[in-house]
Amino acid sequence: MITVVGTVTLDGDPLQSGSVIFSPKAGAVNDATSGQIIDGKYELDCVPGEKNVMVTGTTASKKMAPFRYLSPSAELTASVESGSEQMELNLALSSKSTRRGRSR
Repeated sequence: MITVVGTVTLDGDPLQSGSVIFSPKAGAVNDATSGQIIDGKYELDCVPGEKNVMVTGTTASKKMAPFRYLSPSAELTASVESGSEQMELNLALSSKSTRRGRSR
């Protein structure tokens, strides 16, 4: 197991509470692991491999992380590599939509 630590921000402001979820890109859903966000920081233990990263939470001003960050086809991914006991992964979320292919 690798301990993953980091910070989570939304438009530059730390999420005060919420969860970070790592699920395998390939494999059983029950292999997912999560960690609680407290004052912008999280920590979780995870098996090595390619992961989809999902986030839910709110900032101090009650601004919620957009739902797209909680989707199984999340915009966020991580490669958790073996060989160390701990890795740092900071997550900078944006409230702005990233829709593509739409023009007027």
